[in-house]
Amino acid sequence: MTTLALKAAEDQLRFYVSCRVAQRRQVRQDRGSDLLAQHRLAMECRNCEDYLQLGIDSLEWLQRGYRSLVTAIQEGVIDYDAELEETLTGLYEAWLEPCDKAEQWVAAQISKGYHPGNLATFRNSCEQVRDILEQRSLVHKSRSAFEAASGKDEW
Repeated sequence: MTTLALKAAEDQLRFYVSCRVAQRRQVRQDRGSDLLAQHRLAMECRNCEDYLQLGIDSLEWLQRGYRSLVTAIQEGVIDYDAELEETLTGLYEAWLEPCDKAEQWVAAQISKGYHPGNLATFRNSCEQVRDILEQRSLVHKSRSAFEAASGKDEW
């Protein structure tokens, strides 16, 4: 990684991806502990919401790192490197990995009557990353096709 922002993004992303989505726990309601059971369910929803926020925040860092990298290339501070593109693509792919598990956790919370407040933002983030990866794939395919047709390594 070249820039401080990109390094911070990588660190944030590593933490987000390494967190395990909580396993759905059965809350026992014995000895009149209905209030305690409700508290545990509310805390599980809060943990889910915090996890979604961690994903949102790590994507913001990743995008900040990408923008700082683009700026550094535009200003001539660093040279464009295809390896950096591959690294960024890998970071976006890593960010997207936990989304399905997170959605399952969200579904479990919604079925219990709890709705994470940041769910729309998280889902928007997932869609953004899918779009970014699709664009990166199209650019990669275009480059490969150009290189194959022209016999050149660069555009």
